[in-house]
Amino acid sequence: EDKAFLLAQREPGRRGRMGGVDTALAAQEQRSSQRQATQEVRKRRAEEEASTSAARVQLEDSSSTSSSTSAEGSPTLGISPVPPKRPRANLNIVTPDVAASLDRVKVSDRGAVFVLTETARALGHDTVEYNINRTSIQSQRRRHREQLASALKEKLRVEGPLVVHWDGKLMPDLTSNAHVDRLPILVSGGGEVQLLQVAKLPSGRGANEAKAVVEALEKWSVADRV
Repeated sequence: EDKAFLLAQREPGRRGRMGGVDTALAAQEQRSSQRQATQEVRKRRAEEEASTSAARVQLEDSSSTSSSTSAEGSPTLGISPVPPKRPRANLNIVTPDVAASLDRVKVSDRGAVFVLTETARALGHDTVEYNINRTSIQSQRRRHREQLASALKEKLRVEGPLVVHWDGKLMPDLTSNAHVDRLPILVSGGGEVQLLQVAKLPSGRGANEAKAVVEALEKWSVADRV
């Protein structure tokens, strides 16, 4: 084999020439060594940061312990005591009549905050004692509306059959300046007339009106008497 190799080297073109260094393999090995070196540096840096953090935490714990001990022994100068927490207001200013008045003049919940606050100040009251904010006013107005509706339902004591009346109207919206389709729904019987609902409709179509009338009668539990 050695003789054949030597003879091949003497042939034209040097068929038996030994190849050079594999550059691709050398570059791969170099990148691998660089990657390992970088990982070692990162690992060493992480260990140093962890040890530094542990030392800092230990130092802070010892400092806080010594500070608390000194604070118990003698008062600390230059630190004012924490003021007591202000008690929560528990006086509601929105009565059923106030809620009805706000609805009648179309005052929003946010606008009612300003009106009620300035009114209380003008009367010499401390506004901190009153529960005046948008969320509370909204919930109180909703509760008063529900109570009024329940009282009207209980007040309806008409015996015998009822006649339902409705008539669509284009009216101003309660919460905006736009005009919307409203449907007043009433029932009459026994010499009495009761307004059931002024429904807000998406449009004045007959299907929407019929649906609103049926829902109002079922809500008042008088559908079987019409």
